[in-house]
Amino acid sequence: MGFISFSLSYYERELRQLEQEAATAESIYKAKQLLKMLDDLLDEGYTELNETLEKTYQGVSRLKKYLQKNGAEPFGIGKKKVAEEQLQYSEETLELVQALDAVIEQANQVTVDSKESFLQDLRRFCEWIGYEEDTAYVFLLRDTLLPYVYYRAKERNAVYPWLLGRKTLEHLTGKLYVDDEIRASVIKALEEEKCGSFEDFCEVVLPDIRNTLKIYPGVQQCLNSMLGKITEKKIIVVESGCSGTFPMLLKSLDERVDVRMYTTYPYLFEAYGNRIFTTKYEENRLFETFASQNLYFQFSGLQNGQFLVKRCENAQVEEKTLEEIKTMMNNSICGADCAECMMKNTCNGCTETKGCPFGKQCFIAEYINVGGKEKYQEFKQQLISEFNELHIPGMPEVKELYALNGSFVNLEYTLPNGQTVKFLDDNSIYLGNQLECELGEGRCFGIVSSMEFLMVCTYGENGAEPELVLYKRR
Repeated sequence: MGFISFSLSYYERELRQLEQEAATAESIYKAKQLLKMLDDLLDEGYTELNETLEKTYQGVSRLKKYLQKNGAEPFGIGKKKVAEEQLQYSEETLELVQALDAVIEQANQVTVDSKESFLQDLRRFCEWIGYEEDTAYVFLLRDTLLPYVYYRAKERNAVYPWLLGRKTLEHLTGKLYVDDEIRASVIKALEEEKCGSFEDFCEVVLPDIRNTLKIYPGVQQCLNSMLGKITEKKIIVVESGCSGTFPMLLKSLDERVDVRMYTTYPYLFEAYGNRIFTTKYEENRLFETFASQNLYFQFSGLQNGQFLVKRCENAQVEEKTLEEIKTMMNNSICGADCAECMMKNTCNGCTETKGCPFGKQCFIAEYINVGGKEKYQEFKQQLISEFNELHIPGMPEVKELYALNGSFVNLEYTLPNGQTVKFLDDNSIYLGNQLECELGEGRCFGIVSSMEFLMVCTYGENGAEPELVLYKRR
């Protein structure tokens, strides 16, 4: 047996179960995933499984019919990828680490954030991976370049970017598709039904990969040398997915290695168990939609354990790359620039605390997590409109609102009876801005808002002599 034989058996069994049992939300979702796997293979140019499955069991037609019968649409293919052959790459060859240092430094100068919503999922993936002392983190590029950037932004120690993939093996062996030979070990475990647990899976996969590597001693020697330079007690290999070929290759060479992947194929869910972030297989290829991960660097070689790359010279690719890296380094949920925040040393992290950086739930994070960034932007525009509709004399047009920690805007007001009072919470997050009064007098307007209220005040230099102009429930 091989991949085609296993897949035919797997699909025949799954199709029979789908058609024999009453349709449920779970079974419809499974059918969508089954079809998505086939669509992804077609999109990558692999037609044999689809053609054989259709010829043998009418498998593709039956899946489409099942979804149509139950009023469900297949998962989309996603954005069409740009091939490397369509782009121009530099003649200059750079060491990967140096190239990454340079592009990260460039991204720090960028002021525009990427609008790719999947970046938030990548942050959650990184949070799930976590960080432990005396542990090295090897990120298998290209698809985990942005998670690597996230760890760099956190100033984590022992993070290694390895451009280990099909082209690397071709470079080391002079032969095409060596990765398919290694992946055959995974198929063998599936054929032998040794996928009920990660331990059972490893019992078949690891020795079989070691046996394959006997044919390619150069690969084994090179990777052993690179792994040997890592001194930490544990090594976490991070990959997007799906079959885990390269993480398992490294695990076969070093018992310190463990695996963390975003997702895998449904038939490997049990094998990898809690080593995958999500069972949403359909999200896997979203990793390829980022210019920084899919297009910016081109593998050029491997010399003395150092990966060599060429940089893409396409202006649009570079622009998107810098925006993606800039956004990934910014750890706020709403996109606020953490690097410029005066509270960054006391902040517990927006994504790390799930929107409670100062202890209280941030309504902005809550809004984005429920409705998404687009809905949040609509809500913010609504608040801006409500401020402008107040028509307060001397207050200029409100054009933007910024996320502000309560301690910045929680001024102390003096009441007519001489008592002082604060209306806000130092540990909450609000949307607000400072506007210079058009009437002069050296005073500014301070505007603050939340889901529940609008507040306008005036004050002098450094918040002196604040006066409350308006407090309005929304």
